[in-house]
Amino acid sequence: SAFKECENLRTVTSNKLTNICEKAFYGCQLLSTVTHDKVEIIGANAFENTEKFTSFSSAYVTQIGAEAFKNSAITSLGIGSATDIGDYAFSGCSGLTEVVLTSAKTMGAGAFQNCNTLTTVSAPALESVSQYCFDGCEKLSTASVTAATLVDSYAFRNCVKLSEYTDFSDVKRINSYAFENTTFSSISSTALTTIEPYAFKGCWNLTSVTLNGLKSINMSSFEGASNISYFTFNNATELIV
Repeated sequence: SAFKECENLRTVTSNKLTNICEKAFYGCQLLSTVTHDKVEIIGANAFENTEKFTSFSSAYVTQIGAEAFKNSAITSLGIGSATDIGDYAFSGCSGLTEVVLTSAKTMGAGAFQNCNTLTTVSAPALESVSQYCFDGCEKLSTASVTAATLVDSYAFRNCVKLSEYTDFSDVKRINSYAFENTTFSSISSTALTTIEPYAFKGCWNLTSVTLNGLKSINMSSFEGASNISYFTFNNATELIV
């Protein structure tokens, strides 16, 4: 916590810094610029509550700790090399509109929770979408996470503009409330084998569902999806109501 709550700190320059430690700039309300060349690790809470810090970019960063940018003013990110993003790392970053995470394989719970201006997410290497990951991102309309096999509970809950999830071709399991109150019009998958109760609760815009990989269907998974008119599950042998 080298500069924690240094309220008048505005600019930091370092050419050799590779590790920004835990709470390094926590609460530095006037901090707007950090110039660096080789940062690889950003510790937990490093930039939390930095009200003027709007941009971060590093070609070397691989790890972003829990709550590292939580409630910061960040609007622009260049972290394509990051492979590991901690819990709630960007939670409450209301200025973020687009996130491209080319290399991210793991992303902690609530990583982008309540980023309420976020519209587009691309994370092609992400192995699973964690619980609460994009919960409450009310303007998120497109999520491209093509490698994920699991969408965990509440991952996209209340993403009321989410109408496009690039595809479900690799998703095998969707947990409870994962897509609650989203606006998909159709879902089609042969890989999906498990859908927990209430996974698509309140998806009123959903009209067509084709899930031929499922072995059983729990109808509470689609509670409140009152406009479904076409439902196909050719391999299911059990219907749970």
